[in-house]
Amino acid sequence: MKLILVPTDFSACANNAVRYAIQLAAQSKSDLLFFHTVYSLKDDSVLMKQFPDEYKKLKEAAKHKLCKNILLQYKKLSVKPGVIKCEIKFGEDFTKQLIALAGEVKTDLLVVGTHGAGVIKAALFGSNTSHLIAKSPVPVLSVPGHYRFTAIKELVYVSDISNVTDEMRLIKSFCKKLSAKLAVVHFNYGWAKNPEELKGLKKLSSSKINFSDVKASIEIPLLVHIKRNNKNKNSLVCLFHDKKNLFQRFLSGSNAEEASMKMNTPVLSIQRVR
Repeated sequence: MKLILVPTDFSACANNAVRYAIQLAAQSKSDLLFFHTVYSLKDDSVLMKQFPDEYKKLKEAAKHKLCKNILLQYKKLSVKPGVIKCEIKFGEDFTKQLIALAGEVKTDLLVVGTHGAGVIKAALFGSNTSHLIAKSPVPVLSVPGHYRFTAIKELVYVSDISNVTDEMRLIKSFCKKLSAKLAVVHFNYGWAKNPEELKGLKKLSSSKINFSDVKASIEIPLLVHIKRNNKNKNSLVCLFHDKKNLFQRFLSGSNAEEASMKMNTPVLSIQRVR
């Protein structure tokens, strides 16, 4: 990975994700860019045009606050920082700004903190992280607020076999960047598979990678199966998901979005390209 983009709102969960990202960057030899959104009814372009002097002062103050916070996280890790790169944006839509910035800087990965969803609002709309996972074309690594970094030695790719060739190519690239082993898990519900899926299943079964075809019950949620199967604390669970419109997300969301709120370990969520 060349660049990891890390948003923060200075909360405890976000600070934990910053520390995780610092250590992940060291493992993968990646650069870091830290990002913070200053809530404003007007975005940067409008503020720059209408209030150029005030905008400049506010942005410099916000950048100073962000850099100071990042330095504190390095200090807590007893890690000497190099050049700290920070980006500040003004506006209302954090997710939209973050995704736009990810495209501008061509980041390989977003690392975000999560503490799960709130009681009423989350039941209806989900968390900020779940929204980001649903919309981001860039892979999102969600880190629970309590989780402490351990070097990633294995990527556990949870596959439904439907698009395995393209997905394996991407997962292997992450393994290479992290110097991690690859494990593939297919939870088999006994459903009939089309010829392409059977071909993919046969290919995985005969390969030299660590492959498991696990019998699963439809009565048990997928995330429960994943938790039961994932015993290695040095592994990172990887889930692919389909992009859904607002109506589809309101009805069901996705396993990747749900995992960001319910898993007690980091989860790598990657949007499936059809």
